[in-house]
Amino acid sequence: MQSTIQIKLIQIFQKIFLELSACDENQIRSAERESLLSWDSINHLLLVTELEEGFSIQLPDGAAAEVNSFEDASKLIHSLKN
Repeated sequence: MQSTIQIKLIQIFQKIFLELSACDENQIRSAERESLLSWDSINHLLLVTELEEGFSIQLPDGAAAEVNSFEDASKLIHSLKN
């Protein structure tokens, strides 16, 4: 069963990276910066903003630069929410 965090994170990735809108959950969970053509600096900033707003968190200094995949984002959100 998926956690609320995972569901929301999937929605955020689909919103920011349009090529993921038609993908299944496994494809989204395997998304990485190198595999998505639309993951540029602007969309990276949008992702960080969506993560902060969507989960009501403030990313620590330098943490945004470490988010290079769905898995990275998931681990970071879980560490900040628990």
